[in-house]
Amino acid sequence: MFSYDPSAKTQRSSLSDLDSLIYDELQTFNLPADQITERRLEVDSLFYRKTFEIGAPPGLSKTFLHAELAGRVAEAGWETRGRVEFPDRDIRMEIASDNTLVRTIRIRQDSTARRTLNPASLLVSFDATPQQTQLNLLESYGEPIGILLRGSSPQQLKAQFENVDDYPYLTGFWPVEQADDEIDNPFAFASELRSVQSTPVLFSLSSGVETLQPQETTPINWIIAEQAVIAGSEHGREAFNRDLREFSNRAARGERPILVISADDQTLQWLDDAIYDLKKGGLVLTNPLMQNDDP
Repeated sequence: MFSYDPSAKTQRSSLSDLDSLIYDELQTFNLPADQITERRLEVDSLFYRKTFEIGAPPGLSKTFLHAELAGRVAEAGWETRGRVEFPDRDIRMEIASDNTLVRTIRIRQDSTARRTLNPASLLVSFDATPQQTQLNLLESYGEPIGILLRGSSPQQLKAQFENVDDYPYLTGFWPVEQADDEIDNPFAFASELRSVQSTPVLFSLSSGVETLQPQETTPINWIIAEQAVIAGSEHGREAFNRDLREFSNRAARGERPILVISADDQTLQWLDDAIYDLKKGGLVLTNPLMQNDDP
């Protein structure tokens, strides 16, 4: 059994506000309405309890759903208690006020349930050699988050690659000039990068660069991201969060967007704070080289 009491005294919301909060939080997970069943149990003429039955579709963790619900409910001033019910390992969450049970949420796995999944790609670009702690953080999410090594010379990019060659997800190169403009001729870059990557993965914001490739040059795997969302720390956290919302909204519209985060200590911390909220609504991170595949 586990419980979550508010760590500080919080003004408790009303029961109707509590119900709205529960539905609002479930909506962020993009759950179909038919997966949420509400039942009422009359206690006396003045009071009734509600039970919410939730069918979690495949791919949605019951534990994650419970943790997010419990956190939101506690923030609103309510006490929660949770336990796992056997044999099906359903999660039962009780919401109480001064030790009086007011709401119950039961979360069960439902193999027949479906929710809309929104494929998108997330890349993190590095202007210098990534630190191992930064790579460990990205790897810890268990998601195919690609990294881009950004530089103005093949020698610089090859030196960076030597420090990331065991990163388990996509590693690509973003050739740029000293002034941060993309280089005019990336094909010479690709030829020199073959010594570290047999078919170099090159990133570009220009949709025309792929068509300029001479036939006799090194084969290249292109990531063309003319409409990419670029997020950095230079305009502050509010702007960064706006970029993340734009990315999420475009994914929900089925656009299969690409988000590129310019890596520094701030942006990686902001990503760490936001990544699970991004995934709530059905966002599925994919390898951008496989954007034509179904998630």
